[in-house]
Amino acid sequence: MGNKLITLALLFLMFLSLPTKACDNDIKIYQKNLEECLHKGNTEQAQSDAEILTILNDASTCMQELGYSIIDCFYSKNKLQIRENFDAFVQTTAKLENDICTKSDVNLNNIVSIRDVTAATSSFRFLKEILEDMIALVEWDLEDHNILMP
Repeated sequence: MGNKLITLALLFLMFLSLPTKACDNDIKIYQKNLEECLHKGNTEQAQSDAEILTILNDASTCMQELGYSIIDCFYSKNKLQIRENFDAFVQTTAKLENDICTKSDVNLNNIVSIRDVTAATSSFRFLKEILEDMIALVEWDLEDHNILMP
């Protein structure tokens, strides 16, 4: 009875140590997820600048979560550093785009609303590009190791 209890306890502990989310070597899954995030960023039906900013923010959050999942799966040995750098990239890009779009010395009209949208749109585009790069690099690595799913 004691051995069975110990065995069950060990199996339970092994179960707890398993990753909660399996990585998917089918790169098309990540490409599809990126397309879904980009679809969330469609602002064609937006009625105001505030609505556009909300849509872009939600889509950017979707892309950041995708980036985290790619980092967690394919960069696990260095994921803390890479996540930190990824976050810094996202934040710095947003700040720089906002500065470029809203703080010009020659911007006498100071039309902040549309310039905020322009900054958010630019940041969104840069985030899209870095995710496309991440997906492409992971795909190349998988192909190099012949573990890409058909």
